[in-house]
Amino acid sequence: MKKKQALPLLALTLAAWLLPSAAQAKIPVFEKELYSCQKAHGTAPKLPVASAYPGGFTGKLSQLTPAEVPGAITVNPKAAACLVDAMGEELIVLAPMELHRGIDNAYLDPASGLGELKGERLASSRQFFEDITAGRKSRPILVYCHHTSCMMSYNAVLNLRALGYENLLWMREGQDGWIQAGLPVGYSRDEDSNFYLPKVTMPQNPRKSDSDFPQPFGRERDREAEQAALVKLGLGDLCDLLRRGPKKEGDPFPYELALYRAAGIDLETDTPPVVRRKIGELFEKNVSVLLCYGSPLLQMAALAGNMQLLSQALTEWRLPIRFFNRPDPQDNRTVLDVLAQRYKEAEGENRKTVFAQGYALVKRYGGKTSD
Repeated sequence: MKKKQALPLLALTLAAWLLPSAAQAKIPVFEKELYSCQKAHGTAPKLPVASAYPGGFTGKLSQLTPAEVPGAITVNPKAAACLVDAMGEELIVLAPMELHRGIDNAYLDPASGLGELKGERLASSRQFFEDITAGRKSRPILVYCHHTSCMMSYNAVLNLRALGYENLLWMREGQDGWIQAGLPVGYSRDEDSNFYLPKVTMPQNPRKSDSDFPQPFGRERDREAEQAALVKLGLGDLCDLLRRGPKKEGDPFPYELALYRAAGIDLETDTPPVVRRKIGELFEKNVSVLLCYGSPLLQMAALAGNMQLLSQALTEWRLPIRFFNRPDPQDNRTVLDVLAQRYKEAEGENRKTVFAQGYALVKRYGGKTSD
């Protein structure tokens, strides 16, 4: 069977398709979300504290911390998780340590936790903070380290405050408290602040379909009902939109706007959690309907090389990984199976890299092959 021309989307690198979508949800209001999260989950619990601590920076990093740090609001892990969910990319999570497992996608800056920043360390951390906050001193920043006897987060908050950052949050209970609260543990960013991807070995003999690129209306018996269901959702041209890029750089992708309309999303009023909830509901209610030529939408996105959609579904919409692991009813392949086959067939290192990075991204969130 003759295969269709590969999408220009294949030229996108990992850095490009992990950027926030051009169709931005409304930026959450920090004060409002903080109030809501603290109301729902309370403030800091009553735990042992260093009541006699004199304040200021310290080089003694393993000692019981005070109840509060000047210039920051103390939050418990569940309130912190609530804020991570409510604020989305607007909230910066900073871990001043070298721990690579913790709050998903946290930035690492060990230097800021070792004591007062001076000289070259000050210049380096100042630039680092400016970069991750896009120069906005009002950007909310959540700081945490290991546990209640870890002073690195305390030092980091003092350094941030000295540099003029205004909306600081301190999760005193740290990594241990986060885990004890039953919250999900993910990967911190790497040493260069890049989105972490696990090292993967691409399968040598991936599961292959008899029709690796289904032709339009290839299954006449099912296609009519499939198309009618998509039309009912307002997504009659979705399969074609998967293969289109934005009209110009910086514009949202056509598939993205179509899915938002079908989910009833208003980007001017809906915050990131609302967008995630509505997109999640669209997939939950219509998982057997969101098909292209008989294949599930996410498998077809992988087949078409639309890594933007796969990345957005995982990192922005946070769709459950079960949607990626759900086998294609036509050939029993998961999204990872499709990406592995496309990697094997790809010509040129750039194209192979794109599919390998897509494979690693899905694997990062628990993606599985059908084996």
